[in-house]
Amino acid sequence: ISICRFVIGDLLAILFCEFCVLIQILIRCIIFVWGYREYKTNKTYHAIVS
Repeated sequence: ISICRFVIGDLLAILFCEFCVLIQILIRCIIFVWGYREYKTNKTYHAIVS
């Protein structure tokens, strides 16, 4: 029983780590895209103003 629990715990830990990494990548992508859009809109805004 303890061996099965240990293996399942390891699998859960690995899955959780993979999930955390995926979430980090997703957050970075969202921040990058959002920042890029902000940069582009600010650029066009400044171009219109000036």
